[in-house]
Amino acid sequence: MHALKQSVIYILPLTHMFACAGAPSVKKAPQWVTEPAAAYSDSHYLTAVGYASSRSAAEAEAVSALTKSVSQKVRAHSVSVQSMESNAAGVERSFSSSVDTVSSVDEIAGLKIREVWTAGDGTVYALALVNREEVGSYYEQKMKDAENGINALIAFAADNPASFEAVNALRSAAEKAGENDKSAAVLSVVNPLKYKRLSFAYKNTQTVQALLMHEIENIHVAVRVKNDKDGRLESAFSEAVKKAGFKTVPGNSAHDADAPYILNVVLNLEPLETPAGTENKYVRYTVKAELSDSRTGKIILPWSTGGREAHFTQGEAEQRALRTIEADVKKRFAGEFSACCRTEAF
Repeated sequence: MHALKQSVIYILPLTHMFACAGAPSVKKAPQWVTEPAAAYSDSHYLTAVGYASSRSAAEAEAVSALTKSVSQKVRAHSVSVQSMESNAAGVERSFSSSVDTVSSVDEIAGLKIREVWTAGDGTVYALALVNREEVGSYYEQKMKDAENGINALIAFAADNPASFEAVNALRSAAEKAGENDKSAAVLSVVNPLKYKRLSFAYKNTQTVQALLMHEIENIHVAVRVKNDKDGRLESAFSEAVKKAGFKTVPGNSAHDADAPYILNVVLNLEPLETPAGTENKYVRYTVKAELSDSRTGKIILPWSTGGREAHFTQGEAEQRALRTIEADVKKRFAGEFSACCRTEAF
């Protein structure tokens, strides 16, 4: 079944009611079926009518019709706002940098089925309704509450600069700001007057995202590896850190002392006694790594790996050990580092 559009609503009930002119058993449709905007003023309500052979299906159609209608209006309004931003200097606020992020409205808080009517032929009609003032006030308060949380996260980040905790706080703030965008998008259609009065201290999602990117730029991890051959492990650990989105500085470099985080790594390779009856040469390897906060000395992430490798020559056995370590760093350490830095505080 398709939701009944207003132009169709006016025709179909008349068809149902007057197909047999003068039939005394035919019920007259209430005004909201044929003219919902006349029965429920558009200045106070958003409405949509759905019809089906059963009440539950008719109500579902009405809800779907109203949700789709709001979604379409949201998309049109978001396009309009973005156009205004690109053509008028000084216009800062928008509820999204991408129309697609807010144009799909899955549900609307406060949407209700207000009326149900059954025609003489058994067709059931339902009216879905949104009270502009009530629902607008709900979204307005919801966004104010979210703003308080966002501002608190931004303040926390400012008090803990160049830290994983600050990054996580700003990530959370950006997500909450994105949710506020969606609420603002709905509010722009439900209650345009309340929407125009919106003013957030954090300005908009793009501003929060800019703060996040700036915070990430301020974080450097000094990678120090002892007993590293040809800098291979330093390169492997550095790549793992960069994969998580952070910058690295080489150990003992000019910026090493200024890095807020230090990754100390110790590599040990030692030959093992060759078992009798074999020509292979064996090497035992161990790697111990500790990521710490240079300001507090707190160890954030301890990590280790170890094992043995064999080959016909001692040198090639060591090369195989290094390749095994590199693979472990790339997969296991990178995953643990990323998880640690994203969940340290939030």
